[in-house]
Amino acid sequence: MRRVGLKAIKGSELPFAATVPNGSLADEAPIRFICANFGFEKMGTSATLFREKLSESIEMEFDEEIESIERLRELLPTEGFTNTFLKVADRLNETARRFIELAPFVVVSTKASGGLIDVSPKGDPAGFVEVYDDKTLIIPDRPGNHRVDGFQNLLEDPNIALLFVVPGHGDTLRVAGKARIVRDAAISKRHAINGKEPLLALVVEVEEAFMHCSKSFIRSRLWHPDHWPERKSAPTLAEWVISTVDRAQTLKEVEDDHAADECTRLY
Repeated sequence: MRRVGLKAIKGSELPFAATVPNGSLADEAPIRFICANFGFEKMGTSATLFREKLSESIEMEFDEEIESIERLRELLPTEGFTNTFLKVADRLNETARRFIELAPFVVVSTKASGGLIDVSPKGDPAGFVEVYDDKTLIIPDRPGNHRVDGFQNLLEDPNIALLFVVPGHGDTLRVAGKARIVRDAAISKRHAINGKEPLLALVVEVEEAFMHCSKSFIRSRLWHPDHWPERKSAPTLAEWVISTVDRAQTLKEVEDDHAADECTRLY
C-alpha cells in the first residue's frame, strides 16, 4: 500500500491523501476526487478508480489541528460569555422540570469502555421522562432492535448525557450524570402505555443541567416545513439494510418487515 496526493475538485484546494492498492496507480500519480460519481480519476487520463476499490478512508491534511485547551481558548475566548459558564446547575430547577414535561423526545449519549460513543433517540408522549426529584430522572425503555448498545455501555461506564427537544422550540435542555439500568414493578406500572409496561428503565442521577441556545435550530430551519426535503427523498432504514446486510430479501420485503414492527411493537 502507498499514499498518493489528492485534490478536491469542489471547494478549496485543500490537499487530501488516500491509500490505494499497490499497482493501481503510478508512484505519486496525481488524482482528483470526483464528487458526482464518488470515484477517483487520474489527472490527465481516462482511467477511473472507484470508491469501492479504495482499501482505507481518505486522510485529510489541515492548516492546523487544535491540540491544547490553551490554543482552543486563544481562538475561542471566554470573555463576553459570562452567562454561558454561570448557567450550569447541579440539579433540575423548576425551568428544567417544565421543559422536560413538554419534551416528547430525548437524545441519549453513552460511552463504551473502549471509547466509542453511542447516541440513541428516545421518544414517547410529552413528559414521558419522569422527574422523580431534582436530582433524579427515570426514562422508560420501549421495545427496540435489541442491540442495547447504550445499556451495554452503561454497564461498563455509567456516565450519560441527555438532550431534551421540544418540537417547534429553539432551545434545548442538556443533562449529564450517572445512570443505572433497573427493573422495578412500580416504575413499570407508572410508565405503562396502552396497557404495556416497560421491562426496564434508566434511572439517571443528575450532576449537570443547563439550557442550550437556539442558534442551531435557527440556522438549520429545522422547524420550518417549507425547508424540509420531500419525505420520500431521504434514504430509509430499509435501504440501509439492503446496502449493508447480506440477506436474500428485496427492498419491499424489508420495508414491509419494518412497517409491521412499527405497528405491533411500539409498546
